[in-house]
Amino acid sequence: MTGGSASAGTGGSPVDPVAASPVDLAAASSVRLAGISEAVREAVPDAAVPIFEAATHLGDPALLTFALALLYWAGRRHATATVIGYGFLGFAAVLALKSLFALPRPPESVWAISTYGYGFPSGHAVAGVIVYGGLAVEFDWLDDTRAVAGIGTLIAAIAFSRVVLGVHYLGDVLAGLVLGAVVVATARYLTGGDPARVFAVGAVAALPTVWITGAGTDALGILGACIGGLVAATRLDDVPERGSRVGVAVLLLVGLPFVVVVQVLAVEDPLVLAPVDDLVLVAGVMLLPAALKRVDAVDRLPVGAHG
Repeated sequence: MTGGSASAGTGGSPVDPVAASPVDLAAASSVRLAGISEAVREAVPDAAVPIFEAATHLGDPALLTFALALLYWAGRRHATATVIGYGFLGFAAVLALKSLFALPRPPESVWAISTYGYGFPSGHAVAGVIVYGGLAVEFDWLDDTRAVAGIGTLIAAIAFSRVVLGVHYLGDVLAGLVLGAVVVATARYLTGGDPARVFAVGAVAALPTVWITGAGTDALGILGACIGGLVAATRLDDVPERGSRVGVAVLLLVGLPFVVVVQVLAVEDPLVLAPVDDLVLVAGVMLLPAALKRVDAVDRLPVGAHG
């Protein structure tokens, strides 16, 4: 699935956001809480930086989409498919806003990790809210105080890490947290958690993103992913809701090489294959359990019943 969409600049290629930004940088820095962000960075000791670096990876779009694929294969497939749809819808929103605002990141001299692209809003903050918050909504964890506290802490750690690592201003991550919550709440309201409707909304949202970014590879990939998800979601009745231990093992043995092969093929011509790659990838991941459902009948022990 599309990995870098939520962190990209205008089309998935590294850009010089300072040179490209059309806004007054001094005014933008004030609005984005640059002074507070600097104070936060200086207050965190160097010894703690690796901890925040580890936390930030929990919001990487590539890691999250891969983790959702594994979770989908393991069980609770209807709910997980919905969260995958939320994720791509969020990617589309982030990519469009990054390109529209074209606001630079903090100076590269303060970066603790390498990155690229525009800085507002924070894609990691958005992804954290959408994926972990979306799982809480779709897996009915909101009534579990400990689960909510844990997820809230995780989301906050991901967002805060972006400031500590110097790749975002505090205003970027606050905007990202709000945007992520708005995406989940709005998508849930409009679709009722139906994955086909979520992917349909994502495909519609991806169209202006493709135009705004000048048909960048990330935007095309999001569009392809949403179309692939929509096609697969209409066939979810053929997909068992939970896999057996044998079935999940076979899915991993077949599915992981499938993901690798599709991604490698896309590298050959990313501009042409970006939408096709993610369409095939998302549809394949979601429909693979249907193709292997006879294997699930071998062992009916449920896997992933509690998410």
